[in-house]
Amino acid sequence: MITDLSNITKRLQDLVTEGNQLLRGIADDRSIGLEVRAACLAWMFSAVHVLEISMPVASRYKTEATRLLPKADDSFAASRVAAILGILKSATSEWSAGLIGTLEFHFVGLAFEDFLKLAAEKNESGQRDVAAILACAVFEDAVKRLSRKHGVNSTGQTLEPLLNSLKSKGVLSKLKAERLKSHVKVRNQAFHAQWDQFEKPELRRMIEDLEELIETHFVEQHTASA
Repeated sequence: MITDLSNITKRLQDLVTEGNQLLRGIADDRSIGLEVRAACLAWMFSAVHVLEISMPVASRYKTEATRLLPKADDSFAASRVAAILGILKSATSEWSAGLIGTLEFHFVGLAFEDFLKLAAEKNESGQRDVAAILACAVFEDAVKRLSRKHGVNSTGQTLEPLLNSLKSKGVLSKLKAERLKSHVKVRNQAFHAQWDQFEKPELRRMIEDLEELIETHFVEQHTASA
C-alpha cells in the first residue's frame, strides 16, 4: 500500500498524464481495439487502485471509478477511459488543494492505532514497561500533532498546557481534556522509568482514552472527508 504522500501525489499526476496520452491515441469511441486494449485496461486498474488507497472510504471518486471499471474480458469504449480520467483529474485537484493534510493525519492515525493495540496487549500480559513506552509515545506525538494542526505552537510545550489550549479552542471538550490530563502523571512516571508507580488499570484507561482520541481526530476525519 502506498502511504508516502509524495508518492501518492506523483502517482496521481503520472496517471493523469498517461490517461491523456492513451486517449490521444484512440481515433473514435468504438470498442477499444486489441492494439491499445491491454494498455487501457492496465491504466484503468491502476487508476482505480490509487483512488482506493488514497481517497476516503465513502468518496464518490472511488465509488464512481470502481463502478466504471470493466471486467478484464469485457469490451469497452474510449468513453469509459475518458470518464475514469475525468474522475482522476478531479480527485487529483482536490488532493493538491488540501486533502494531503487530512490524509497525513489518517495514515499517522492508523500507525497510532497499531501502537496502541500492541500497548494494550503488552499491558494485559504484564509487560507494563513496554506498554507504557508505546502508549506514552503515542500520547505525546498525537497531542503535539493535533496542537500544530489547530494553530497551537507545540515547541517546548509540555502536554498539560497543550491540552488546555486544545480545550480553549474547542477541539477537545472539557471532559475529554481533563481525562487526558489525568494521564500526564503516568506519562511522567514512565518517562522517568518509575514502572512501579502506576498499575495495569491506570495504563488500560490511558490506552482506551488515547484510542478514542485517535479514532475521533485522526482516523474518522479521513473517512468523513470528500
